[in-house]
Amino acid sequence: MKENSENLDHALQILKGNLGFEDNMLEWAPLVTRLGIKSVHAAKINDCPFCGSIKYINLSQYLYYSTLSRLRICSDCGLVYSDVKIDKALTMSHFETGYKDEGYFKNQREDIFRQIVDLLCKELPQSANVLDCGGATGVLAEMLMGRRPDISIMVSDISSEACDKVRSRGIKAVQGSLSGLLDKVSEKFDAVLLIDVLYYEEELKKAFSVLGKLLKTDGIILYRGPNKYFLIKAAVIIRSIFTSRKQLSISRRIPFFNPEHLYILRPGFLLQCFRSMGFSNISLLPSPSIKKYKGVWNFAARLVDIVAVFIFRLTASIVSPSYFLIARNNMSDKDELN
Repeated sequence: MKENSENLDHALQILKGNLGFEDNMLEWAPLVTRLGIKSVHAAKINDCPFCGSIKYINLSQYLYYSTLSRLRICSDCGLVYSDVKIDKALTMSHFETGYKDEGYFKNQREDIFRQIVDLLCKELPQSANVLDCGGATGVLAEMLMGRRPDISIMVSDISSEACDKVRSRGIKAVQGSLSGLLDKVSEKFDAVLLIDVLYYEEELKKAFSVLGKLLKTDGIILYRGPNKYFLIKAAVIIRSIFTSRKQLSISRRIPFFNPEHLYILRPGFLLQCFRSMGFSNISLLPSPSIKKYKGVWNFAARLVDIVAVFIFRLTASIVSPSYFLIARNNMSDKDELN
């Protein structure tokens, strides 16, 4: 009995120090050891990271790095964002060790990179210069230079190890996030690539401002990201119908949502953002899926991609699990964002 009491006290002590558990600590306490919940520093986000609004709707909750976070929908701008900022040392450690597998980029993302290269080869002028933000170890940059040896390309990434790998390929690299690049990069680019990276930007509003200053006149932004908001919303609604209130209070994952992501960037939200920046020539395209399945599941994923492309060609609707957004800069140098 004494040991159980001490275990409970220890669990409650951890939960009191971590964000998100204050309303249901007794329900979470028995799970602390089993789930490996440890003391973690994090900061609460009280307003929208993009527009600053304090009005929101809670979508659901998830457990990440021993912190119980909530996904919120901003009532003003529509951004879907996490209400917790995990300690920067933890996230930096994660990105220093993750996403370094060459096989992942060369095999699982092969179809995605091939489509990106095809798109850029059609869009880029002769001797263009390109910035690949969050370009990891430079696999995409190397593929693009293989098809277009006339271009110059720079890769940025927050990981020093990734940047070293990029340089070993003979490609320029700069360490840092998009929002901090103006302090490190003086040139402007014909294209800025945001391939599965923008949802990691802690300073999202500043990142959009920086984009406008990095592009040349008539430059393009190529974005790729997930398109699963409606799947997530549907799954949350269905779970709320068939799950007890007690079980919902200790739910620790959101179906179809990657807890690494700080935001869900819906197509409508991004269209609104780029239009407000002065981009009028914007298009959306379905993107191939990452090859992360085998056997019948891989066949099903490929079938979803084919159906998504077919629906897009018939209706121009984006129903694929991921999508591309291409925005062309129509601003003159004098009209850049402040």
